[in-house]
Formats: sequence, structure tokens, C-alpha cells
Amino acid sequence: KGTTSKTVKLEVSLPSGVADKDTLRIPRKGHAGEKGATPGNLFITVRVQPHEYFKRDDNDVHIEVPITITQAIFGGTVKIPSLSGKTLEVTVKPGTQSGDRSVLRGKGISRKGRFDTGNQILTWKVNIPSGAILDEPQKEVFEKLKELETIPDPFKLNAEKE
Repeated sequence: KGTTSKTVKLEVSLPSGVADKDTLRIPRKGHAGEKGATPGNLFITVRVQPHEYFKRDDNDVHIEVPITITQAIFGGTVKIPSLSGKTLEVTVKPGTQSGDRSVLRGKGISRKGRFDTGNQILTWKVNIPSGAILDEPQKEVFEKLKELETIPDPFKLNAEKE
């Protein structure tokens, strides 16, 4: 009916908090209207690519943070990336176990149409060194620790039988 197709480049601003498979409506950028009417709307489906470190869960972002065995035992600080691009320095509490979590409130993704943001959730992962990568002084320290440690018996398997 007297229309032609053409390809055009269009720059679109994505609102904060847009998620994978969200649909955006761009007014009057669709097909031309009949008999000189206003053009229709263009609908765009957003595809969010996975990130190397961050995993999204609604407006929260999760990141796995590796720490050494000594950081897990004694605590310390580590530097981590944030969504803003800034490096954050966070505290590792003494006695941190692999799988423990810490929450950085308000460091996640902005909520679409709202003024608050999600959280950045850190999951601590204690890296246990293998014997193959330890140098001799490190091996000696771990051997001494092995001699001093008390092996737990949570199931009471070593208890004397009555």
C-alpha cells in the first residue's frame, strides 16, 4: 500500500533496572501509519548478556569471592568489583566458612520505576591449597598445624560404647 521497508540505526536509552526479556516501547518509531497517520510504536526485547563475575537475581547481584585459608581463620580485607565500576574494600570476618554470605546493601541494581536498589551479595569461597603448590616453609607450617589440631567427632563415632 505504498510503503517501503528500510533499515535505520536507532539509539535507545535503557532505563535503570531493565532485565533480560523486558520489552521496551519506543513511540512513533514503528511502521508508518496508513494515509499519513502517526507511525506506530517499535517494540524492543532486551537481551542481557551474562557477566564474568556477577550473577543477577532480580535486582540483587551475587558474586563469589575467593579468600585464603588464613583470611578465613583470622579475617582481613579483600578488594572486589562493584556494578558502579569502583573497587570496594570489604572485611572478611574471622572464622568465615566457605559458603558464608555477606550483603552490601544498596549496591545491586536499581529497581525499575523506583528509587531503591538491590543488594550485592558476596559468597565467600575458601581456597584450600593443594600440597603440590605449597613451598617447603608453607608445608612445614601446615604439618605443624596437623600435629596440633583436634579432629572433631560430631557424630560421636569415637565415643566409648556402653
